[in-house]
Amino acid sequence: MAGKYHVFEGGEGLKILPYHRYRFIIRVKGYERAWHCFDLQVQGLRPEEAAHYQEAFGKKITHLFSFRDTEQVHTYLGILKEDSPEKTVFETPEGRELEFRPLFPEREKSAETKGE
Repeated sequence: MAGKYHVFEGGEGLKILPYHRYRFIIRVKGYERAWHCFDLQVQGLRPEEAAHYQEAFGKKITHLFSFRDTEQVHTYLGILKEDSPEKTVFETPEGRELEFRPLFPEREKSAETKGE
């Protein structure tokens, strides 16, 4: 994924770029926590992988995503719940909602207009 925009099947979703920072928000049972992350990577699962995870978790799983924070690499499985140019939201089998937004949205727009 390095060096390329990651756009989901729908087309005009959040552009995930290497070396960019993102605001990460996790929601669990009414609790919400936000912090920063970087090196966000999202991978759609192949049908046979998705079937394996559905059997294991009893729920549909469509994507594998990982990111870094200041402490470690985090890796999750989940379904794509929402994808727009402003944010991408995933839901994990455990019921967590994970939202990613550009940390500096004005920088993202500036880079696009300059053709970078």
